[in-house]
Amino acid sequence: MADFDLTTARKGKTMTKHMTGDSEVERDLRKMKTAPQALTERTMTDFMRDELGAPKVVDRSTFHAELDALRVREKAHTREGDAIAAARRRLPTVEVDGATPLIGELVC
Repeated sequence: MADFDLTTARKGKTMTKHMTGDSEVERDLRKMKTAPQALTERTMTDFMRDELGAPKVVDRSTFHAELDALRVREKAHTREGDAIAAARRRLPTVEVDGATPLIGELVC
C-alpha cells in the first residue's frame, strides 16, 4: 500500500487521506478498522459475500422464472441495438467535391 504507515494503523491513530491514498483496500481498512493483514487474506467468495451481497437462494422454479424475465429484457436490448445500427446505416451521405485532395496511398 502506497504511503501507508503500518505503525499508525497498529496504534489506532486516525489516518489521513494523504497517508492512505484512495485504493479500495485502504478505504476498507479505514472503514473496518482492522489490521492490514486481514484484508490481504480475503478470497473472492468473501468479496462477493461482503461487498456485493450474495444473491438469494431460491427454488428452481423461481430461478427459471427470473431467468426467463431476464432473457426477455436481453432480447429487447439486442433488438434495440440492432435498430440503432440499422438507423446508422441509413443515415444520409454527403457529397464530396472531386477536387478535394486526399491524403494516403492509392490502392487499386
